[in-house]
Parts: sequence; C-alpha cells; structure tokens
Amino acid sequence: MIENRPTEHSWRKVDMTIEKARVKRCSRRLAWLLGGAAWLAACSFEVTNPGPVQDEFLNDPAAFEAIVNGVGRAYAEALNYVAYTGGSVAREVHPGGSSGNFGIAVRIQPGKLPYDETGTHWNTAVQARWQADRTITRFDSVMSDAEFSSSELVAQAYLWQGYAYRLLGENMCEVVIDGGSAEPISVARERAEAAFANAMTIAAAAGNSDIEMAARAGRAAVRVFLGDWTGAVSDAGLVPDGFVYQIPYFDIGDQTQYNRIHWSTAERPFKAHTVWNTVYKEYYETTADPRTPWMWTDLVGDGAIACCGQVSWWPQQKHDQNDSPINASSGREMRL
Repeated sequence: MIENRPTEHSWRKVDMTIEKARVKRCSRRLAWLLGGAAWLAACSFEVTNPGPVQDEFLNDPAAFEAIVNGVGRAYAEALNYVAYTGGSVAREVHPGGSSGNFGIAVRIQPGKLPYDETGTHWNTAVQARWQADRTITRFDSVMSDAEFSSSELVAQAYLWQGYAYRLLGENMCEVVIDGGSAEPISVARERAEAAFANAMTIAAAAGNSDIEMAARAGRAAVRVFLGDWTGAVSDAGLVPDGFVYQIPYFDIGDQTQYNRIHWSTAERPFKAHTVWNTVYKEYYETTADPRTPWMWTDLVGDGAIACCGQVSWWPQQKHDQNDSPINASSGREMRL
C-alpha cells in the first residue's frame, strides 16, 4: 500500500499559502493600527481634576431642587433605621433570628439599645436635620425675601426639617446641635414645631396644598409631645381623613434605598423578624385591621434567638415591597 505523502513541492505551496495569509492579517492589523492612530490623534485624552465641588456652586438655582431632594433622601434613610429598630424594641415585630446585615442585633433583640449598636440611627437622624438646617440657611442667603417666602422648594426644605427634628424628638433622649452640649429633647420638638409652621406659611404662598397639609399634620403630632393638646386638636381637625403624606423608597438595585422593614423580612435573603409572639398576631386575626396584616407560613426564621431558639416566620405585610412607602403623616393619625 502506497502512502499519500506530501512532496517537497506541495509543502512549499502550503508554506506560501500560510505566509500569504499571515501577510494579509498583518496588513489588516497595520491598517487598523494606523487608522486607530489617526482617530486617537483627533481626540484629546487630557484629564483635568477640578478637585472637590466648590460650595459656591450650590448657590446656583439650578442646584436647588437636587439639594432639597438630598435632604429628603437623608430623612428617608434615618426613618428607615429608626422605624425598623423601634418596631423591634416596641415588639411590633419579633426577632426572627438574623442579626447580621438587615437583621436585629443580638443585644437589641431583648429590647436594649446600646450606643455601639444604634450609632447609625443617631448619625443618620442628625445628618438629616443638619442638611435641612444648612439648606434653609443657604436659600435664605441667596434668595430675595419675596422669592424665599413663596418658594415651593423652601417650603419642602422646611417640611423635611420639621420631620427630621420630629424624628429626633420622638425617639432620642437628648439632642446636640452642631457640636454644642447635650440639650433636652424638648429643643428638638420645639424646632420641629417652628419648622412645620414655616413650611405651612410658605407652602400656602407657593400654592402647594400637599406640603401645607403635611406640615400641619406634622405640627399636630409634635404638639402632642409638647403637651399642647389644644393646638394639636386644632391642627388635626383641619386634616382630612383621607390625607396621607408618604416617604418614598426605591427598588432600583440599591439596598440602601429599599424599605428596610420589608427587605429584612423577605424570604430571600432574610427572615429577620416575624409577628410571632406579638399582639398583632391575634389582633389581626380578630379585627383584620389593615394597618397590621401578616402572612402565615410553615417556615421558621433564619436563625436561633437567645430567648426561644428558632421561631415561626410569619412576616408582616404592611410593607410588602422593596419600594413600599412609609407614612409620615395621615388623616388617620390625626383622628387618633
């Protein structure tokens, strides 16, 4: 049997074919590189770092809406932490096991609030009121009196300021203003009352009834804490039953903007709290009160807790989505 071996001549033909292909590839690459070089020569890659944004840039009216939205975002973050932890300590929800990210810390589970576990709550709340204070001071310095007194953005900033001070006044024991000494918490409540009053006046001048009504409801709530029941009832009586002003949260892939109460008890990735062993378990079964819904499951929380081991996971359903808003003021609150 004769093997079909390539001859020396055939090998040379193969070599030449390979070489031609290589030359073509090299030619194409060279053309691409030369074209790319021409393209690069036509562009500037000089980078200039302007450094930190100058504070004076924030005096541009084009920046005002973003500044006010930033204050609202700061308040929403503070409320997110305080509402969740406060709900746990008040046993509106019961720890379900998780104590890590979005969980209920071990020392908070039995109702204690050590500083090193609640520093974030304090810091975010104080940051919100600081941003509101500075925003209003800035607007006052760059706007005319007429513009300031009828600006919807100023009214909104005062509303956020009122809510931020109210959050401190309802949840903290003392308040510190801009590095000063600790002051009675009544200082925060009084500042909240003044902020809401300013928001009402300016919102009315700006023609924004939602901000005006939210501020009135906020002032009514603060007046309860100040012991001014006459003023509280007077304000509350002017808020319609169906009125609600909500703090928004967002399902945009950023967990810091999720509603923490929902995200921390969603089956994936957390089952951090439950209505097991709270008054709302039987209360909702009896009344079907829409403020206290929960869902039965045959699952348990995602870890053992010191008091009880693993407990039934019956998640609250008041906040049932990552972007569920939290009511800041409502007509129903005013009736109560």
